[in-house]
Amino acid sequence: MEKSNKLFIAMVALTVLFLTNIVCVLALQSFTDVRDDYWAKDYIEKMAKKGIVTGYPDATFRPSENVDKLATTVMIFRTLKAADKLADVDFNRLVQEYSQVLNRYNIPTWGKEAVAVAMKKNIINENDVKRFLKADGSLEKATRTDVTILLGKALNIYLREELKSSIITFDFNDAEFISSEAAPYVDLLIRKNIIKGDENGNFNPNKPIVRSAAAKMFSLSYDILGGIEVDNVEKDLTAKEAEISVILEDEEKLVVIEKNGKNSLYKIEDNTKIIIEDRSSSLKYLEEGQRVTLYVDEYGRLSKLEADTKLESLGGKIHNISNMGSYYLLTVEDKDSGKRRSYKANDDTFVLLNDKDGDIKDLEKGDDVSLSLEGDMIEKIIAQSKKREYEGILESSVVFNQYPKLVIKSYTQKVYELEIDGDVEVKKNNKTRKLTDLNKGDIVRVKTEYDKVVEIIATSVEVESEDEGIITEITLGNENKITIENEDGETKTYTVASDVDIEIDNENSTINDLKIDYRVELKIENGEITDIEAEEVESSGSIAGTITEIFEDYDAITVKVKGSGKTKYISVLANDADIISTNGRERNFSYLEKDDEIFIYGKEENKIFDFVADKIIILKKN
Repeated sequence: MEKSNKLFIAMVALTVLFLTNIVCVLALQSFTDVRDDYWAKDYIEKMAKKGIVTGYPDATFRPSENVDKLATTVMIFRTLKAADKLADVDFNRLVQEYSQVLNRYNIPTWGKEAVAVAMKKNIINENDVKRFLKADGSLEKATRTDVTILLGKALNIYLREELKSSIITFDFNDAEFISSEAAPYVDLLIRKNIIKGDENGNFNPNKPIVRSAAAKMFSLSYDILGGIEVDNVEKDLTAKEAEISVILEDEEKLVVIEKNGKNSLYKIEDNTKIIIEDRSSSLKYLEEGQRVTLYVDEYGRLSKLEADTKLESLGGKIHNISNMGSYYLLTVEDKDSGKRRSYKANDDTFVLLNDKDGDIKDLEKGDDVSLSLEGDMIEKIIAQSKKREYEGILESSVVFNQYPKLVIKSYTQKVYELEIDGDVEVKKNNKTRKLTDLNKGDIVRVKTEYDKVVEIIATSVEVESEDEGIITEITLGNENKITIENEDGETKTYTVASDVDIEIDNENSTINDLKIDYRVELKIENGEITDIEAEEVESSGSIAGTITEIFEDYDAITVKVKGSGKTKYISVLANDADIISTNGRERNFSYLEKDDEIFIYGKEENKIFDFVADKIIILKKN
């Protein structure tokens, strides 16, 4: 146990070193695990030299390790800083300004400046900060989507491109899993040549990002930022401290008292930004007597207003709500200490519930809330319901990764990825079912508590079809897939249902028994194969079997082939063959091993070898 604890402490210490400048001396040397021909070498060394990424005390970079969300935010901060975009920022003041959030979510010292700057620039919000650390104190890993959104937001502070109005389409095979929130930033980074899909045409939005890929993204972003002059509009704005004296809401005007005692009148233009507590807001949420910072252009027009509520803030869960007649009494339980305190609210209290304008009457016991207080009176409540409902169409069957996950596209085309509770209740077509009975295309109504799915009510839209042809590819994974060439010469790929029925030559079988070149008849429901009738096809141009011997001096192998109740051993010459691994990569002959299951295209020979291979596809490694 003591040894394990020491190892854990050592690992945590190394992570901290990566995110601080303690080991910045490593940026001056080459990393021992980054070869000269490594694809990301130039990006890694460039970013290390700029102090944006750092290595480890053993002179390694570890390019294949995952990056966490907090580290991503720190690298964004360092990139902006290295590109001279934060020259006028008072980091100490920002850390003090956001100290409550930083301390509430245990942000370590080495990350505080980065998080404070990112919050000030609206790259992240408090909900993002909340998710940096898991309940056990470990750091949450970042996905390609996470990094793309954060980096996209940071870049667009200076690029100033209009993203929301764009019509976006992607050519990725998995484009349907790119959320509507991420889509504008994915598009932006593609157009700037910062990201692209993998060799199989996938974006992999939920795949964890590794250090080498992050180094490339930040290197290219640094180059772009270096070519952008500090925004002249921002540069030429004059900041004025003031207090709101009169609000003329109907005329969209403000009267303020400036520091020198002068009264000034400002018009709220269509492009005037109003920021309250780092959130975009509007005139109706400003108050007379409120302290504000005004950013005025050379013509005296109000470009931006930042409001300082100077209210006490706290977060917790609602323990009780009581209607006292002239006011409401909210009892809130602190998340950390478990202590409860009661505060007053009235009909003038601003309520934002599930990111929409709400009402105190809509709040329930157990809802997560963040309160802004003045004394014992609540001025503002930002709440997330403990219970929420989603309706839409399943984007896929249930995904079983770190935890079971449901992907739903709502009727407004927004995509939600929801964690499923272990005790979830599932009903489909009015019958109690299992998670594995849910299929892509099912219409669902989902109930969540504390962001976990607790009930799923599904209805299948039965769309049945048939197809037949020759299997050309079999993909095994979270979703099993089969590609066939049908009778019309079309190549089609289908997802295989988890409860698929398979028969090969009239015998019950599994998907592992299927082989490339088998002839199949398929029944398809809602885009998924539910029934497969397969027939083994003799082919003089191909063989499938298991490697039993390897003759390295001759680039030849012996393959055991089973068929028609007989076992044959076939010698195969592979000196000119293309060898493809299970993940689609080209390999050389030395990659082959005994007991590998393979499929071979080629031709029969009658001289030294029985068969000469043109292509060898590895179906399964030993």
